[in-house]
Amino acid sequence: MGVNNPPISSSSSASAVIPSWPMKSGYYYSPNFSRGAGTATLSQGELRAALIGVQSAVTVDRIACEVTTAGTTGAVIRLGIYNVGADGFPTTLVLDAGTVTATTTGVKEITVSQALTAGNYCLAACTQGAPATAPQVRIHFLSSSVPQPTGSTYQRSCFTQYAVTGALPATYITTPGIDTGDMPHVQVRIA
Repeated sequence: MGVNNPPISSSSSASAVIPSWPMKSGYYYSPNFSRGAGTATLSQGELRAALIGVQSAVTVDRIACEVTTAGTTGAVIRLGIYNVGADGFPTTLVLDAGTVTATTTGVKEITVSQALTAGNYCLAACTQGAPATAPQVRIHFLSSSVPQPTGSTYQRSCFTQYAVTGALPATYITTPGIDTGDMPHVQVRIA
């Protein structure tokens, strides 16, 4: 049985849009991952981001993640979207959507209204709130889109920035970690 791969963009720019399916109103989309899902506890203040391609202009009306094991009092997860540079790394903040409570389980959504033009973006999540017990979230790993260091023996899954408290940084650090760890399964819904 074959795999149905998304169409490749016909963009001629230096930074072509990563392959993705055309986005349909009312549906949720997440970064492309080559395999694996599970749950993980993320470190406090650890911002993780993964690439998603947008083939044509859309408006996002929801951003979501799933809490699989509740954290204790104060546990929140901050969600957002970053632009991506020609080098494939996250750059400037598009949207800090705010936080979802992580003291209960389930899919957690934030209602937003964010226009995105065709291009590459990073969906991002960060555990915050300094709970005594951090929440666990649904994760995916082994992104097929994250740049891989030369000679690496691991496949990296996401970009990482540490010590993020409060609002998401306006600019992602210029040399983020490229992590073998777990990427929260952040999704956006198309209006």
